[in-house]
Amino acid sequence: MLQYHNEHLDDFPGNYGPNERYLINKILFSPYNLICVVGGIGVGKTTFSYYFMDVVMKKLRHELPPSSHCPCPIYFNFVDVGAGTLPASDFEKTQVIFSELLCDRIDHEMEVRNYMSRDEEIGQVWEDMLEEDSNKRDKNTALSFIAAQLRTENTGAGRLKTDYQATIEKRAEIRKRVVGDPTYRRFYVAALIKYIKTKYYGNHPHCFIIVVDNIDREPTAVQHGIKMVLKPFARISTAKVIINVRQSTYYQALDDDASEVIDEVPYCGVSPSDIVLSGIRNFIENPDGHARFYPKAALPTLVKGVSILGDQMKRDWFSAYFLSFTGRSVRKALTLAQHLIDNSVYDLSEIGRTDSNSLKQSDVMRALMVGADNTFHWHERGLIDNLFEVHQPNHNGYLVKLRILRMLALNREEDMRCRPFIQS
Repeated sequence: MLQYHNEHLDDFPGNYGPNERYLINKILFSPYNLICVVGGIGVGKTTFSYYFMDVVMKKLRHELPPSSHCPCPIYFNFVDVGAGTLPASDFEKTQVIFSELLCDRIDHEMEVRNYMSRDEEIGQVWEDMLEEDSNKRDKNTALSFIAAQLRTENTGAGRLKTDYQATIEKRAEIRKRVVGDPTYRRFYVAALIKYIKTKYYGNHPHCFIIVVDNIDREPTAVQHGIKMVLKPFARISTAKVIINVRQSTYYQALDDDASEVIDEVPYCGVSPSDIVLSGIRNFIENPDGHARFYPKAALPTLVKGVSILGDQMKRDWFSAYFLSFTGRSVRKALTLAQHLIDNSVYDLSEIGRTDSNSLKQSDVMRALMVGADNTFHWHERGLIDNLFEVHQPNHNGYLVKLRILRMLALNREEDMRCRPFIQS
Protein backbone atom coordinates (compact mmCIF):
# COMPACT_ATOMS: atom_id res chain seq x y z
CA MET A 1 0.00 0.00 0.00
CA LEU A 2 1.42 3.37 -1.02
CA GLN A 3 1.67 5.79 1.89
CA TYR A 4 1.74 9.56 1.50
CA HIS A 5 2.96 10.25 5.03
CA ASN A 6 6.11 9.25 6.91
CA GLU A 7 6.41 9.43 10.67
CA HIS A 8 10.20 8.94 10.49
CA LEU A 9 10.92 12.19 8.59
CA ASP A 10 10.10 15.75 9.65
CA ASP A 11 7.80 17.78 7.37
CA PHE A 12 7.63 14.96 4.84
CA PRO A 13 5.22 16.68 2.40
CA GLY A 14 7.10 19.98 2.59
CA ASN A 15 10.71 18.81 2.26
CA TYR A 16 10.27 16.24 -0.50
CA GLY A 17 8.55 16.29 -3.87
CA PRO A 18 5.98 13.68 -4.96
CA ASN A 19 8.59 11.57 -6.75
CA GLU A 20 10.92 11.52 -3.74
CA ARG A 21 8.05 10.75 -1.34
CA TYR A 22 6.97 7.80 -3.48
CA LEU A 23 10.48 6.31 -3.73
CA ILE A 24 11.39 6.91 -0.07
CA ASN A 25 8.21 5.28 1.22
CA LYS A 26 8.51 2.31 -1.13
CA ILE A 27 12.03 1.65 0.14
CA LEU A 28 11.21 2.16 3.82
CA PHE A 29 7.82 0.43 3.98
CA SER A 30 7.98 -2.30 1.35
CA PRO A 31 7.06 -5.69 2.89
CA TYR A 32 9.78 -7.31 0.78
CA ASN A 33 13.49 -7.41 1.52
CA LEU A 34 14.60 -7.29 -2.13
CA ILE A 35 13.59 -4.12 -4.00
CA CYS A 36 14.37 -3.25 -7.61
CA VAL A 37 14.33 0.44 -8.57
CA VAL A 38 13.64 0.22 -12.31
CA GLY A 39 14.40 3.01 -14.76
CA GLY A 40 16.15 3.86 -18.02
CA ILE A 41 19.74 4.90 -18.65
CA GLY A 42 20.72 8.15 -16.97
CA VAL A 43 17.32 8.91 -15.41
CA GLY A 44 18.83 9.42 -11.94
CA LYS A 45 18.68 6.05 -10.13
CA THR A 46 22.24 6.30 -8.83
CA THR A 47 21.85 9.97 -7.95
CA PHE A 48 18.73 9.18 -5.92
CA SER A 49 20.58 6.35 -4.15
CA TYR A 50 23.32 8.79 -3.12
CA TYR A 51 20.67 11.24 -1.94
CA PHE A 52 18.85 8.54 0.05
CA MET A 53 22.04 7.27 1.72
CA ASP A 54 23.74 10.62 2.34
CA VAL A 55 20.75 12.83 3.20
CA VAL A 56 17.50 10.97 3.90
CA MET A 57 18.91 8.21 6.11
CA LYS A 58 20.67 10.77 8.32
CA LYS A 59 17.34 12.51 8.96
CA LEU A 60 15.36 9.44 10.02
CA ARG A 61 13.72 9.95 13.40
CA HIS A 62 14.37 7.35 16.12
CA GLU A 63 12.16 6.29 18.99
CA LEU A 64 15.34 6.15 21.09
CA PRO A 65 18.53 8.19 20.62
CA PRO A 66 20.42 6.80 17.60
CA SER A 67 23.55 4.80 18.26
CA SER A 68 26.97 5.60 16.84
CA HIS A 69 26.31 2.93 14.21
CA CYS A 70 23.42 4.87 12.59
CA PRO A 71 22.87 4.99 9.72
CA CYS A 72 24.58 2.08 7.96
CA PRO A 73 24.18 2.12 4.17
CA ILE A 74 26.35 -0.46 2.38
CA TYR A 75 26.94 0.44 -1.27
CA PHE A 76 28.13 -2.17 -3.80
CA ASN A 77 28.96 -0.71 -7.24
CA PHE A 78 29.64 -2.98 -10.21
CA VAL A 79 31.64 -0.19 -11.83
CA ASP A 80 34.35 -0.99 -9.30
CA VAL A 81 34.28 -4.70 -10.08
CA GLY A 82 35.75 -4.39 -13.55
CA ALA A 83 34.75 -5.99 -16.85
CA GLY A 84 35.23 -9.75 -17.09
CA THR A 85 35.61 -10.34 -13.35
CA LEU A 86 32.39 -12.37 -13.32
CA PRO A 87 32.55 -15.02 -16.10
CA ALA A 88 29.38 -15.33 -18.15
CA SER A 89 30.38 -18.83 -19.30
CA ASP A 90 30.50 -20.33 -15.81
CA PHE A 91 27.26 -19.86 -13.86
CA GLU A 92 28.49 -21.42 -10.60
CA LYS A 93 31.79 -19.54 -10.66
CA THR A 94 29.90 -16.28 -11.19
CA GLN A 95 27.89 -16.89 -8.02
CA VAL A 96 31.01 -17.77 -6.03
CA ILE A 97 32.96 -14.69 -7.13
CA PHE A 98 30.06 -12.30 -6.55
CA SER A 99 29.32 -13.88 -3.18
CA GLU A 100 32.93 -13.35 -2.11
CA LEU A 101 32.96 -9.74 -3.33
CA LEU A 102 29.71 -8.96 -1.53
CA CYS A 103 30.86 -10.59 1.71
CA ASP A 104 34.18 -8.73 1.54
CA ARG A 105 32.32 -5.44 1.23
CA ILE A 106 30.01 -6.23 4.16
CA ASP A 107 32.86 -7.55 6.33
CA HIS A 108 34.75 -4.32 5.76
CA GLU A 109 31.74 -2.26 6.86
CA MET A 110 31.27 -4.36 10.00
CA GLU A 111 34.97 -4.02 10.80
CA VAL A 112 34.86 -0.23 10.41
CA ARG A 113 31.78 0.13 12.62
CA ASN A 114 33.23 -2.21 15.25
CA TYR A 115 30.01 -3.96 16.19
CA MET A 116 31.91 -6.67 18.08
CA SER A 117 35.39 -8.07 18.63
CA ARG A 118 36.38 -11.38 17.09
CA ASP A 119 36.31 -13.13 20.47
CA GLU A 120 32.83 -11.72 21.16
CA GLU A 121 31.67 -12.91 17.76
CA ILE A 122 32.78 -16.53 18.15
CA GLY A 123 31.85 -16.52 21.82
CA GLN A 124 28.56 -15.07 23.04
CA VAL A 125 27.30 -14.04 19.60
CA TRP A 126 27.57 -17.62 18.35
CA GLU A 127 25.65 -18.84 21.38
CA ASP A 128 22.88 -16.30 20.79
CA MET A 129 22.60 -17.06 17.06
CA LEU A 130 22.64 -20.85 17.59
CA GLU A 131 19.94 -20.63 20.26
CA GLU A 132 17.67 -18.59 18.02
CA ASP A 133 18.32 -20.83 15.02
CA SER A 134 17.54 -23.99 17.00
CA ASN A 135 13.89 -22.95 17.29
CA LYS A 136 13.43 -22.25 13.59
CA ARG A 137 11.98 -24.58 10.99
CA ASP A 138 14.28 -23.37 8.21
CA LYS A 139 17.69 -23.49 9.79
CA ASN A 140 20.72 -21.54 8.55
CA THR A 141 23.15 -23.85 6.71
CA ALA A 142 26.25 -22.14 8.07
CA LEU A 143 24.97 -22.17 11.66
CA SER A 144 24.11 -25.87 11.35
CA PHE A 145 27.70 -26.51 10.24
CA ILE A 146 29.04 -24.50 13.19
CA ALA A 147 26.82 -26.43 15.65
CA ALA A 148 28.09 -29.74 14.26
CA GLN A 149 31.71 -28.60 14.55
CA LEU A 150 31.22 -27.44 18.13
CA ARG A 151 29.87 -30.88 19.07
CA THR A 152 32.68 -32.69 17.28
CA GLU A 153 35.45 -30.65 18.87
CA ASN A 154 33.79 -30.31 22.27
CA THR A 155 33.78 -26.51 22.16
CA GLY A 156 30.19 -25.86 23.17
CA ALA A 157 28.78 -23.39 25.68
CA GLY A 158 29.77 -25.47 28.73
CA ARG A 159 33.36 -25.81 27.61
CA LEU A 160 33.46 -22.06 26.87
CA LYS A 161 32.72 -21.35 30.56
CA THR A 162 35.25 -23.80 32.02
CA ASP A 163 38.16 -23.28 29.58
CA TYR A 164 37.54 -20.00 27.78
CA GLN A 165 40.92 -19.36 26.13
CA ALA A 166 41.44 -22.85 24.69
CA THR A 167 37.84 -23.01 23.49
CA ILE A 168 38.07 -19.60 21.79
CA GLU A 169 41.18 -20.72 19.93
CA LYS A 170 39.44 -23.84 18.64
CA ARG A 171 36.39 -21.81 17.66
CA ALA A 172 38.63 -19.45 15.71
CA GLU A 173 39.77 -22.44 13.65
CA ILE A 174 36.15 -23.42 13.04
CA ARG A 175 35.40 -19.88 11.88
CA LYS A 176 38.25 -20.11 9.36
CA ARG A 177 36.64 -23.23 7.89
CA VAL A 178 33.27 -21.48 7.68
CA VAL A 179 34.53 -18.36 5.89
CA GLY A 180 36.79 -20.49 3.70
CA ASP A 181 33.75 -22.02 2.00
CA PRO A 182 31.92 -19.44 -0.23
CA THR A 183 28.47 -20.92 0.44
CA TYR A 184 28.89 -21.20 4.20
CA ARG A 185 30.43 -17.74 4.30
CA ARG A 186 27.46 -16.14 2.51
CA PHE A 187 24.93 -17.72 4.88
CA TYR A 188 27.11 -16.89 7.88
CA VAL A 189 27.41 -13.20 6.91
CA ALA A 190 23.64 -13.12 6.39
CA ALA A 191 23.14 -14.52 9.89
CA LEU A 192 25.52 -11.93 11.34
CA ILE A 193 23.62 -9.11 9.62
CA LYS A 194 20.36 -10.38 11.09
CA TYR A 195 21.93 -10.47 14.55
CA ILE A 196 23.38 -6.96 14.15
CA LYS A 197 20.06 -5.59 12.89
CA THR A 198 18.24 -7.05 15.88
CA LYS A 199 20.75 -5.81 18.45
CA TYR A 200 21.73 -2.40 17.08
CA TYR A 201 18.82 -1.43 14.83
CA GLY A 202 15.87 -3.11 16.53
CA ASN A 203 13.87 0.09 16.99
CA HIS A 204 14.99 1.68 13.70
CA PRO A 205 15.50 -1.05 11.05
CA HIS A 206 15.45 1.53 8.24
CA CYS A 207 18.97 2.60 9.20
CA PHE A 208 20.53 -0.53 7.69
CA ILE A 209 20.30 -1.05 3.91
CA ILE A 210 22.38 -2.55 1.11
CA VAL A 211 22.39 -0.87 -2.32
CA VAL A 212 23.60 -2.75 -5.42
CA ASP A 213 24.24 -0.50 -8.41
CA ASN A 214 25.19 -0.76 -12.10
CA ILE A 215 24.33 -4.44 -12.45
CA ASP A 216 23.33 -3.62 -16.06
CA ARG A 217 26.99 -3.59 -17.08
CA GLU A 218 27.17 -7.36 -16.71
CA PRO A 219 25.99 -9.98 -19.26
CA THR A 220 22.54 -11.50 -18.78
CA ALA A 221 23.98 -14.82 -17.61
CA VAL A 222 25.95 -13.00 -14.91
CA GLN A 223 22.86 -11.07 -13.85
CA HIS A 224 21.03 -14.37 -13.32
CA GLY A 225 23.88 -15.57 -11.11
CA ILE A 226 23.77 -12.35 -9.07
CA LYS A 227 20.04 -12.78 -8.58
CA MET A 228 20.53 -16.34 -7.29
CA VAL A 229 22.88 -14.96 -4.62
CA LEU A 230 20.90 -11.88 -3.58
CA LYS A 231 17.44 -13.43 -3.22
CA PRO A 232 18.23 -15.90 -0.41
CA PHE A 233 20.74 -13.47 1.10
CA ALA A 234 18.08 -10.77 1.49
CA ARG A 235 15.62 -13.26 2.96
CA ILE A 236 18.04 -14.75 5.51
CA SER A 237 19.63 -11.47 6.58
CA THR A 238 16.25 -9.62 6.69
CA ALA A 239 18.16 -6.57 5.38
CA LYS A 240 16.64 -4.27 2.79
CA VAL A 241 18.58 -4.86 -0.45
CA ILE A 242 17.94 -2.27 -3.17
CA ILE A 243 19.04 -3.00 -6.75
CA ASN A 244 19.13 -0.23 -9.36
CA VAL A 245 18.33 -1.71 -12.77
CA ARG A 246 17.18 -0.78 -16.25
CA GLN A 247 13.87 -2.12 -17.55
CA SER A 248 15.58 -4.59 -19.89
CA THR A 249 17.70 -6.02 -17.08
CA TYR A 250 14.76 -6.40 -14.74
CA TYR A 251 12.48 -8.20 -17.18
CA GLN A 252 15.20 -10.36 -18.75
CA ALA A 253 17.14 -11.42 -15.67
CA LEU A 254 15.44 -10.54 -12.38
CA ASP A 255 11.67 -10.84 -12.82
CA ASP A 256 11.13 -14.61 -12.77
CA ASP A 257 7.92 -14.77 -10.68
CA ALA A 258 9.59 -17.27 -8.35
CA SER A 259 8.60 -17.95 -4.76
CA GLU A 260 10.83 -15.16 -3.39
CA VAL A 261 9.09 -12.06 -4.63
CA ILE A 262 11.00 -8.95 -5.71
CA ASP A 263 9.29 -5.60 -5.20
CA GLU A 264 9.48 -3.59 -8.44
CA VAL A 265 9.60 0.18 -7.93
CA PRO A 266 9.41 2.20 -11.17
CA TYR A 267 11.75 5.19 -10.99
CA CYS A 268 9.82 8.42 -11.45
CA GLY A 269 12.43 11.13 -11.61
CA VAL A 270 12.19 14.73 -12.73
CA SER A 271 11.59 15.47 -16.42
CA PRO A 272 14.89 16.14 -18.28
CA SER A 273 13.37 19.31 -19.77
CA ASP A 274 12.63 20.65 -16.28
CA ILE A 275 16.23 20.09 -15.18
CA VAL A 276 17.67 21.85 -18.23
CA LEU A 277 15.23 24.75 -17.90
CA SER A 278 16.08 25.01 -14.20
CA GLY A 279 19.76 25.43 -15.09
CA ILE A 280 18.92 28.10 -17.67
CA ARG A 281 16.67 29.91 -15.19
CA ASN A 282 19.45 29.84 -12.59
CA PHE A 283 21.87 31.43 -15.09
CA ILE A 284 19.37 34.15 -16.04
CA GLU A 285 18.51 34.99 -12.42
CA ASN A 286 22.10 34.81 -11.11
CA PRO A 287 24.43 35.82 -13.94
CA ASP A 288 27.02 37.28 -11.54
CA GLY A 289 27.92 33.74 -10.47
CA HIS A 290 29.27 33.16 -13.98
CA ALA A 291 30.97 36.55 -14.40
CA ARG A 292 34.48 35.11 -14.24
CA PHE A 293 33.84 33.09 -17.40
CA TYR A 294 32.66 35.99 -19.61
CA PRO A 295 33.66 39.62 -20.27
CA LYS A 296 31.61 41.96 -18.12
CA ALA A 297 30.24 43.86 -21.13
CA ALA A 298 29.20 40.69 -22.94
CA LEU A 299 27.37 39.04 -20.04
CA PRO A 300 24.06 41.03 -20.33
CA THR A 301 23.68 40.21 -24.04
CA LEU A 302 24.44 36.56 -23.37
CA VAL A 303 21.80 36.52 -20.63
CA LYS A 304 19.29 37.95 -23.07
CA GLY A 305 20.19 35.35 -25.70
CA VAL A 306 19.88 32.50 -23.21
CA SER A 307 16.52 33.93 -22.12
CA ILE A 308 15.30 33.81 -25.74
CA LEU A 309 16.48 30.21 -25.98
CA GLY A 310 14.64 29.40 -22.76
CA ASP A 311 11.42 30.79 -24.23
CA GLN A 312 11.80 28.44 -27.20
CA MET A 313 12.44 25.48 -24.90
CA LYS A 314 9.25 26.12 -22.93
CA ARG A 315 7.08 25.53 -25.99
CA ASP A 316 5.19 22.28 -26.39
CA TRP A 317 6.94 21.32 -29.64
CA PHE A 318 10.33 21.49 -27.95
CA SER A 319 9.27 19.47 -24.89
CA ALA A 320 8.01 16.65 -27.09
CA TYR A 321 11.02 16.84 -29.42
CA PHE A 322 13.55 16.95 -26.57
CA LEU A 323 11.87 14.07 -24.74
CA SER A 324 12.00 11.91 -27.88
CA PHE A 325 15.76 12.47 -28.02
CA THR A 326 16.55 11.92 -24.36
CA GLY A 327 14.15 9.11 -23.48
CA ARG A 328 13.84 10.70 -20.00
CA SER A 329 17.59 10.32 -19.50
CA VAL A 330 18.89 13.25 -17.46
CA ARG A 331 22.45 12.32 -18.38
CA LYS A 332 21.70 12.53 -22.12
CA ALA A 333 19.61 15.68 -21.63
CA LEU A 334 22.49 17.55 -19.99
CA THR A 335 24.80 16.53 -22.84
CA LEU A 336 22.36 17.65 -25.53
CA ALA A 337 21.63 20.87 -23.65
CA GLN A 338 25.27 21.86 -24.15
CA HIS A 339 24.58 21.75 -27.90
CA LEU A 340 21.89 24.38 -27.47
CA ILE A 341 24.24 26.75 -25.68
CA ASP A 342 27.45 26.26 -27.65
CA ASN A 343 26.96 25.27 -31.28
CA SER A 344 27.88 26.12 -34.86
CA VAL A 345 24.36 27.17 -35.88
CA TYR A 346 23.78 30.36 -33.86
CA ASP A 347 25.52 32.60 -31.35
CA LEU A 348 23.42 33.44 -28.30
CA SER A 349 25.46 36.59 -27.66
CA GLU A 350 24.65 37.86 -31.17
CA ILE A 351 20.99 36.96 -30.72
CA GLY A 352 20.99 38.87 -27.44
CA ARG A 353 22.16 42.03 -29.22
CA THR A 354 19.11 42.12 -31.50
CA ASP A 355 15.86 43.70 -30.45
CA SER A 356 13.68 40.97 -31.95
CA ASN A 357 13.64 37.23 -31.39
CA SER A 358 15.77 35.97 -34.25
CA LEU A 359 16.10 32.41 -32.98
CA LYS A 360 14.18 30.07 -35.27
CA GLN A 361 12.70 26.72 -34.41
CA SER A 362 14.66 25.07 -37.23
CA ASP A 363 17.93 26.49 -35.85
CA VAL A 364 17.23 25.08 -32.41
CA MET A 365 16.51 21.64 -33.89
CA ARG A 366 19.67 21.71 -36.01
CA ALA A 367 21.82 22.88 -33.08
CA LEU A 368 20.47 20.04 -30.97
CA MET A 369 21.66 17.55 -33.59
CA VAL A 370 25.05 18.88 -34.68
CA GLY A 371 26.27 20.80 -31.62
CA ALA A 372 29.53 22.71 -32.02
CA ASP A 373 30.55 20.74 -35.15
CA ASN A 374 29.26 22.38 -38.35
CA THR A 375 29.30 19.01 -40.12
CA PHE A 376 27.18 16.00 -39.35
CA HIS A 377 29.05 12.73 -38.79
CA TRP A 378 26.79 9.72 -38.68
CA HIS A 379 27.60 6.60 -36.69
CA GLU A 380 25.64 3.45 -36.01
CA ARG A 381 24.82 4.29 -32.41
CA GLY A 382 23.85 7.88 -33.15
CA LEU A 383 20.46 9.33 -32.37
CA ILE A 384 19.79 10.32 -35.98
CA ASP A 385 19.32 7.96 -38.96
CA ASN A 386 21.52 8.41 -42.01
CA LEU A 387 18.98 8.72 -44.81
CA PHE A 388 21.64 8.29 -47.48
CA GLU A 389 23.06 5.01 -46.27
CA VAL A 390 22.95 2.46 -49.11
CA HIS A 391 24.24 -0.69 -47.44
CA GLN A 392 21.56 -1.54 -44.92
CA PRO A 393 20.04 -4.90 -43.97
CA ASN A 394 16.67 -3.80 -45.31
CA HIS A 395 17.23 -2.87 -48.96
CA ASN A 396 13.57 -1.91 -49.36
CA GLY A 397 13.76 0.75 -46.66
CA TYR A 398 12.56 4.29 -46.97
CA LEU A 399 14.24 6.77 -49.33
CA VAL A 400 15.91 3.98 -51.30
CA LYS A 401 15.96 6.13 -54.45
CA LEU A 402 17.77 8.92 -52.63
CA ARG A 403 20.39 6.43 -51.57
CA ILE A 404 20.85 5.28 -55.16
CA LEU A 405 21.16 8.85 -56.38
CA ARG A 406 23.69 9.47 -53.66
CA MET A 407 25.72 6.48 -54.78
CA LEU A 408 25.61 7.64 -58.42
CA ALA A 409 26.67 11.14 -57.43
CA LEU A 410 29.65 9.77 -55.56
CA ASN A 411 30.65 7.79 -58.66
CA ARG A 412 30.28 10.95 -60.80
CA GLU A 413 27.99 9.22 -63.30
CA GLU A 414 26.34 11.54 -65.81
CA ASP A 415 23.50 10.97 -68.26
CA MET A 416 22.90 7.53 -66.84
CA ARG A 417 19.50 5.90 -66.73
CA CYS A 418 18.51 3.09 -64.38
CA ARG A 419 15.68 0.65 -64.76
CA PRO A 420 13.13 1.06 -61.95
CA PHE A 421 13.92 -2.33 -60.41
CA ILE A 422 12.92 -1.10 -56.96
CA GLN A 423 9.45 0.24 -56.44
CA SER A 424 9.03 3.08 -53.99
